[in-house]
Amino acid sequence: MVEEKRIKHRRYEDRRVALMLAIHEVLFDTPHGDNRDEQILNAICQDFGADRAAFLHPLTNGNGVQLAVTAGGWEAVDAGGRQLVGSGINTLWQLQQDAPGALTLTRVKRPTVFPAEDWDDLWRGSLADSTMALLSVHLTPKTAPVEILWLLQSSCSREWSSQDRDLAEEVAALISRVRDKAS
Repeated sequence: MVEEKRIKHRRYEDRRVALMLAIHEVLFDTPHGDNRDEQILNAICQDFGADRAAFLHPLTNGNGVQLAVTAGGWEAVDAGGRQLVGSGINTLWQLQQDAPGALTLTRVKRPTVFPAEDWDDLWRGSLADSTMALLSVHLTPKTAPVEILWLLQSSCSREWSSQDRDLAEEVAALISRVRDKAS
């Protein structure tokens, strides 16, 4: 008998249930705080096969974002608290506000709504570490502060699937509800 060692589930629904259960376990078993958020990000990274993940807050001056909690292979020793600024970040934030749901970007394909100079700024420094692909989803709690969830791929380029986007949006909706309950 050959035991299957794949982490990925064959069916999307199995994957969805496994991730949502993993997140719920963290929510029930871990007190509110950065440690819980980091465990949630680790579960998301593992499911998506992403290299890094982060929760970000927009800066109060509207010019950039701040890494609140991170997980995965960030090159910086202390990525949490780091501010990411630049025209690429600002354009990404504006697009995130204008387009509800998950945004998926790959370094090799610039969308027409992204000015070339902002695109270069985003990938050549604004994302903090080397990045080839990004999935960004806006957390929209009703009472808690707005946040962003990022999944980043450093090791290779990646096309995020429609299932990846759907699952990221569902996770963002759950986390938004959790943020509202905590506030």
